Amino acid sequence: MRAWWIGLWIGMLACKGSSRLDKADDAPTQEVSEAPDGPLIVHRTSHTSLLDEQRQVGTAPLGDFQTTFRAVAVDRANMRPMETTAGFQVSGAPVFWLSAAGDAVVVDHTVFTELSVVDAIRLREGQRKELGQLLQPEAIEPRRLAELLLTADAILTWGHIGSELTLVGESNDDGWTGVFDGSHTYFTNEKNVVPIGFAMHVDTEGRISVTGR
Repeated sequence: MRAWWIGLWIGMLACKGSSRLDKADDAPTQEVSEAPDGPLIVHRTSHTSLLDEQRQVGTAPLGDFQTTFRAVAVDRANMRPMETTAGFQVSGAPVFWLSAAGDAVVVDHTVFTELSVVDAIRLREGQRKELGQLLQPEAIEPRRLAELLLTADAILTWGHIGSELTLVGESNDDGWTGVFDGSHTYFTNEKNVVPIGFAMHVDTEGRISVTGR
């Protein structure tokens, strides 16, 4: 899976020391405190993912991770909720569904706008990417939202084996910001465990962005 990615990522590691020069001007600097409600730890694995599930139940198995999740009206008679994210519901209903055609995973258009997947592995320090908008900010608390987006790989943190992320800090300035640190694992001729870090921000209108650390 994603064999082309490994060589690029190794190259990125080699130049990591110079990545601070690429910090985006529009990426805000925010003070964060340690996560006050205890640790939030998210484990990602190739065996429990929307990609793997779609390949098992879809009509046309995906060749790779989706780059977007379209926002559509849910047709319960012809669509099925995704089991990978079934534990996350808004107003008592699942959020991620297999499309009616079975060829992709989509989101409920009453909950999210279209989501553009953010590959957190590739984000340079300070580089910011817009993910989409939560249309019902009051319906899901920020930590739970972050866990959902990580579980759905809308914030993509692995490319081969899996990843482990820990929420290490939070801020409530202009919405909510959660700071995550962790690592992702892949194999070449040997096992590789590589650090990963980013901040997820949700503004007061529900707009979601991710910034590399």
